Amino acid sequence: MEKQTLDIAEWAGPGDALAELGRRNAMLDAVGYAATKIVGDDDWRAGIQELLNRLGLATGASRVSLFEIHRDANDLPVESCRYDWTEPGQPPMSDDPRYHEMSLIENGRLDDWTVRRQRGEVIQALQRDLTGYARQVFLDTQTLSFISVPIMLRRGCWGFLAFDDCHVERVWSPLEIDVLRTAAKR
Repeated sequence: MEKQTLDIAEWAGPGDALAELGRRNAMLDAVGYAATKIVGDDDWRAGIQELLNRLGLATGASRVSLFEIHRDANDLPVESCRYDWTEPGQPPMSDDPRYHEMSLIENGRLDDWTVRRQRGEVIQALQRDLTGYARQVFLDTQTLSFISVPIMLRRGCWGFLAFDDCHVERVWSPLEIDVLRTAAKR
């Protein structure tokens, strides 16, 4: 008789500590992949899609996106979705022009999330708590909850990894956030 094994997340209920441990281990596997395949490669872009795929499956997110912060033709700060992974049924953001060159200026200065990312802060948000442009983006993408982890380089914040949940209002645990910070290191 063949012995069957179950992944921890398969036999633990959602929100259960064992399920969180299972997600954390799967996330660590994805980060390990990044360390060996992406960081060590001269062209990190070659492995980014596989990393996003692995992170999406490991975290149970609906969408995982890589945004770059850059300047537009008028030298204004903007962000663009460069790569993403989506669960079946969710349209990719990287193919949608609405998510390219999104202004980071609000009332004549950098928006709050950009300032916080520049300080290296992880940002979590629930759709119900948002107003204005951010809420509209959440509505357009059917996002109920979101977390973003800044990608910090020596010169500052290069961009961020974003994880969307389109099914539940999810609050990420400190343990999961620590693993995601590791994934965002370059």
